[in-house]
Amino acid sequence: MIILLLMLGLALAMPGGAAAQCDCVSGNIGAAPNTGDPALGTWKYTIDLCWSSARGLSHWDLWIEDLTNCTCTDLQSAIVFGSEIGTTTSEDGCVTHYSREWRCSGEPSIDVPGILIKFEPASGCEPGHSGTGVFYFYSNLTPTPISTENPPYGFVINKNGNGFCNGSLSGVFPGIPCDPVPMQDGSWGAVKANYR
Repeated sequence: MIILLLMLGLALAMPGGAAAQCDCVSGNIGAAPNTGDPALGTWKYTIDLCWSSARGLSHWDLWIEDLTNCTCTDLQSAIVFGSEIGTTTSEDGCVTHYSREWRCSGEPSIDVPGILIKFEPASGCEPGHSGTGVFYFYSNLTPTPISTENPPYGFVINKNGNGFCNGSLSGVFPGIPCDPVPMQDGSWGAVKANYR
């Protein structure tokens, strides 16, 4: 089952900070036809997020799969990254650019199994207590609504392996056949399931 959870590691506690724009962390994934580089995929997916915490963040992890259906290879063949991974802007105007890394064996620092994509600061200043971010990926697979019926869906925030919280995640995700996001209810399989 694809879980679509985003985790962020936190730096040391810092004093001060702007008023929270969101509770803990939340985000939305949108999709639009890719009019840039068609070699990357038919669809460009955009993750818009915001965070507010007592500590500055050190990295983000998008938790995609709990290993019940999809393999890391399934997901890596369906999700492509371009040269622009994403940025965050903190409450003080700090802009941070990110790199990404597939984590096919989970996040051991907070005991999260499964497949994740780690977004780590690559350049710019150190992110603060609160802010917003935009991250990008591409796929040839059409957008499918994210189901919120089977938690945990949302984001997780952590500090050195402990102290994490969940936030909401909405929008769409590529309709990967191995099941990260269930196919539309109008599919033939869904119709047949109603009569079993």
